[in-house]
Amino acid sequence: MDNCRIYNDAAGGSYWSVWGSYCENTDRRRRFGTVYETGVKYHMIHAVGLLIIALAAGQWGASTRLKWAARLLFTGIILFSGSLYVLSLTGIRVLGAITPLGGVCFIAGWLLLALAAWSLKKED
Repeated sequence: MDNCRIYNDAAGGSYWSVWGSYCENTDRRRRFGTVYETGVKYHMIHAVGLLIIALAAGQWGASTRLKWAARLLFTGIILFSGSLYVLSLTGIRVLGAITPLGGVCFIAGWLLLALAAWSLKKED
């Protein structure tokens, strides 16, 4: 993981900041509702998580655990936030069944990051 990874994570996070601000408009807020807001919140939190992983990889060196943590957070963003975005925009309720899979990816990604930090501490 290099500076390119940090750039991509930061660019993705800024994109969703702009999109979230756009949807703050009262008419859009009524249309998209709290489902959309939840997707944006989790997207932003886990975009920061991806930045943390990229910085950790730069500091500690890229490891398999860190790579999988990043993959899981990215997949979680797509499944969790993406399903909430599509659900709020289209009203297709079946997509709500995908959302928990994204949550599982989030949890696994954070646990792998913690495990990478713990194993590093154990080596010291």
